[in-house]
Amino acid sequence: MRFFKIALTLTVMVGLWCQHTADGKVTPAAAAHRIVVYAYNDFVWSKTVRLTETDAGAKGEVVAVRYSPSSSIGPGFFTLSKAEFERIWSTLNAPGVEKRVVSGSQVDLNTEYLFQAGKQTYAVRKTSSAPAVSALAGRLRNHADAALKSLPVKHEA
Repeated sequence: MRFFKIALTLTVMVGLWCQHTADGKVTPAAAAHRIVVYAYNDFVWSKTVRLTETDAGAKGEVVAVRYSPSSSIGPGFFTLSKAEFERIWSTLNAPGVEKRVVSGSQVDLNTEYLFQAGKQTYAVRKTSSAPAVSALAGRLRNHADAALKSLPVKHEA
């Protein structure tokens, strides 16, 4: 259980890179208009995906970390069309999808998607009653896994 708490804590830290820094300055990611953050585990790896809206669609960035032995993969990058990013955003904002305002670090990336509009961050449960929200996980995992596939594993000392 301790392993998963450590993994979740580190995943949240990586996932929240879209927030403000401790000294109150806005990071480049926080200045972006719309951001989606998704995290998941696949047995050994904890993976965090961040989609940042661009004029052409969205830029995706994914990082994978493993804690025993300590190693990482990435960051890996991918792009999404404007239409695909809009489908993802619309899914998270659809009527009937329960979302809650996030303040501070009240986030559980094992069970929630994070998305940010301007300076406001929201969380949506991955197991939402809306089937489209649950299906979103598979689409994001496919993009993330493809971006990491050819990257080397970096072993930490």
